[in-house]
Amino acid sequence: MPPDHTQEADGDFGGFGDTTNQHPYNPPSSILIVGAGVFGLSAALAILSSPLYSRTQLTLVDPDIPDTEALSHDQEARYTPSAHTASIDSSRIIRPDYANPAYSRLAAGAQKEWRKGYGGEGVYHESGLVVVSGQTGNEYVEAACRNVEEETDLSTDGQTEERLDVERLKGPEEIRAVSGLPPTSSSSSGGTETEYLGQAGYINRSSGWANAEGAMKTMMQRIFSHRPHINLRRGKAARLLVSHTSQKSKAFVSGIQLTEGSQLNAGLTILATGAWTPSLLDLTGRIQPTAQCLAYLPLTTTEAAALAKMPVTSLSPQPKTLLPHHPPSRPLNQPVHPVLTNTTPITSKSPATPMAISLPLLPPARCLLPL
Repeated sequence: MPPDHTQEADGDFGGFGDTTNQHPYNPPSSILIVGAGVFGLSAALAILSSPLYSRTQLTLVDPDIPDTEALSHDQEARYTPSAHTASIDSSRIIRPDYANPAYSRLAAGAQKEWRKGYGGEGVYHESGLVVVSGQTGNEYVEAACRNVEEETDLSTDGQTEERLDVERLKGPEEIRAVSGLPPTSSSSSGGTETEYLGQAGYINRSSGWANAEGAMKTMMQRIFSHRPHINLRRGKAARLLVSHTSQKSKAFVSGIQLTEGSQLNAGLTILATGAWTPSLLDLTGRIQPTAQCLAYLPLTTTEAAALAKMPVTSLSPQPKTLLPHHPPSRPLNQPVHPVLTNTTPITSKSPATPMAISLPLLPPARCLLPL
């Protein structure tokens, strides 16, 4: 949409989309979403599907999406999500297996949508998830197991609620039997059987994994289908624009300035910029983007066929996660540690002070807005 330099913050954002609020909700006339990763696309689709925003002009801006004006049907069909987002770098485990009860319930609700085909055909695979620890009584594993044991989902007939398929495991033999991991010896693995396979845990046969890139492609195709209700803009955010109300008593973010100099204004700006967020907001002491080491292992045809039948396996205390990948000939070994940072010098806008932040290995924006 064309920039509206006269627009003030419109809409009551205190209860974003919450019609149960005691005050009537006034949707903004325009919304700008910065970032086309999984959070940006999810936010866009949620807004586009809500009748509350039927009159709201929505703009999505990202360095790796095509401009609306230049987008052809052929480009839509050939669109590939940006390799710079964390949303597509590997497969993703789809599971409610978390120790925090609220997070577990949230993930369980999301998984029900995956089962309905949210990510597209052939994207979601319910292979099961094995979670094990090197000792019995591990707090996290125990709490996660209790949460999924209490969770329910609709049965295959879609009419009745039933418990998830969860089984507790004791000792390396039971773990090996359900995980499909091969036997090992201390001489070959550098440790004992218990250290290699774990001592206790469980399998949740109702969990699985998704081809992350395939899901992102599906989401973007849905975004394309909503045109002209959404405007796509190719560009990289350099800084946030700050304006004041007519009484000048309250400042608000009125949009962004792109690296090429143009400005995009909106009644509501949503940052979905992931690991690049510290280049736009001073998050010192609050959030620090980090990276993890990933190793993709080439397999023979025989190995690939065997691993394709295995559940996702989370091993501790190594720690690492083994899961199938797409294509299945490339499974993933994902160590949780060490976490890595990329320190980048930057100048804070107010006050103008040199500082260092962690960002992905791409040129960062140059100005920060204090939070």
